[in-house]
Amino acid sequence: MIDFRNRKIPETLEEIIDPKHTALVIHDMQNDPCNPESVQSKMIGHFNCDRIIGNLLKLRDAARKAGVRVMYTQYTNQPDWQSIGDFWIYKNPDRVGTDKDTKPITNVINTWGWQIIDELKPYPNEVSIYKYRTNTFIGTNFDSILQTNHIKTIVSSGIALEVGIDPTARTGQLLDYFVVVPKDAVSGRVQEWMDETMKWMERSIIVPKTDDIVKVWNSRVD
Repeated sequence: MIDFRNRKIPETLEEIIDPKHTALVIHDMQNDPCNPESVQSKMIGHFNCDRIIGNLLKLRDAARKAGVRVMYTQYTNQPDWQSIGDFWIYKNPDRVGTDKDTKPITNVINTWGWQIIDELKPYPNEVSIYKYRTNTFIGTNFDSILQTNHIKTIVSSGIALEVGIDPTARTGQLLDYFVVVPKDAVSGRVQEWMDETMKWMERSIIVPKTDDIVKVWNSRVD
């Protein structure tokens, strides 16, 4: 611990990801982005979720055994484009189509595509945050749940590194959370963007490997 003006500040990875104050967040591992046969994947390409499922399972199982709070996020749309903002439509005309020939909307709440993939189904007592923007803090109860449960550290995993995990990590850091992103338990759609994002993360937050985190949590199991 760092002693600073009567404050005890976590310093080592073991202290930073102590199960008593840590949440593992599994971001957006849903059928629409992850299944190569989904409408979304066929339109824009899928997010190669398969390459990280093994490490996500390691993290989730170790977290559950150690008493780390496990949370999920689900990117969510309302039917008929009702929750998608004007600016997003302006920036993504190819994803929208035209008023007379509108393209299919994906990640619609309560549809198969919106659901979390079978391999990572939450337990009934695990929270899932329904988010209408890629940043998990925007327009959700995420921050309130973290504060209510005295969470100091967020371990962010899943997809998409360059789209949703990145803005969530930046906001979390500004809200004084310790933010940890296991570099081999995140994926995205564009490798160049992922590489650029990881460069920022290596400078600004904490980016260990999955096995480093699992080792700490396994050591806390009686």
